[in-house]
Amino acid sequence: SGRPTETRGAEFEVVFRRTVSSNVVDDAVNDAILVSDSALVFVAGGQLFLNTSLGHTTEIARRGMGPCEIRGVVSLVSMSDSTFALADVTNHRVQVRSFTACKAEISSDKYRFQGVYVSNDSLLVRATAMAYSSVVLARVDGGRIQPVTTLASTGGGTADVCGYCWLEVLHDGTVYGTTLADTVYRILHHRRDGTLLRTVSRDGVTLARILESDRDSINDMLRREMVRVARDAESRRAMEIVLRTQPHREFHPLFFRGPVADQQQGHLLVSRSPESGNPLPVDIFELGSDRFIAEATLPPGTRLLKGTRQGVLAVRAVDDTAFEFTIYRARVK
Repeated sequence: SGRPTETRGAEFEVVFRRTVSSNVVDDAVNDAILVSDSALVFVAGGQLFLNTSLGHTTEIARRGMGPCEIRGVVSLVSMSDSTFALADVTNHRVQVRSFTACKAEISSDKYRFQGVYVSNDSLLVRATAMAYSSVVLARVDGGRIQPVTTLASTGGGTADVCGYCWLEVLHDGTVYGTTLADTVYRILHHRRDGTLLRTVSRDGVTLARILESDRDSINDMLRREMVRVARDAESRRAMEIVLRTQPHREFHPLFFRGPVADQQQGHLLVSRSPESGNPLPVDIFELGSDRFIAEATLPPGTRLLKGTRQGVLAVRAVDDTAFEFTIYRARVK
């Protein structure tokens, strides 16, 4: 699937844009959501921030390991006009919050929570079992975590290192996934029960090349990111030893992040890693049939985060002083 009979052009329309000063943020933005279509909640450095339409940015959760505190938020999802859920990979928790309070939370010594989604009116989490590396999609049912399915490996020796780095769960429960270890174009589309429905692919798509002038700085950035996400000090030391012995890479991973579904427009957007400094190439597929429609580009440094009611939310660092949050809507010509 994914092989077109006819390829059309596309462009992105801006339907929302907000610039947020980075003077209160000490790290890159990892995830963001819109709540009530105007309040922007985002994660930077594992911490939680609220930006209002008036331009005010404040931290809205206490840091720490105590009840309802956070240390390492990695994923957000809107649940209503006033509530949202988050996954804290460091504290092994899922929380449901409003802007001002923690409404509920569940902790686990069995799973590391790495993603949150809303599907079929249920809160789902992507989790890695602590005892082994399988990726579990589970439902938060009151105070319990109920596994829905375990996703099979994508296959190949290096693919198992990352497992499913990025997942997109649709309202109907079907799942799209990619891994950072892939060196071929491969998006896996699963049924609700975890069985593979189809593989979404494109012919003639290669890894993006790192320019010689940027090679050292980009490789250093990739290495720092790999060490940062290590689960504990022992894992971090082991990762640092391995990285010191590895040669510099000449290529980016194929996918910049994972697939993002714009369910209102019926599009699946997949961002490929650009050559350094170039615009971000985005492949657009027809959601459901997975037919490739078109390719378009977004400004350099853009990262697609998630689908919203208006379009797809993205972020990029404008300079050292601000982040730009934008909602794009793909228009196929």
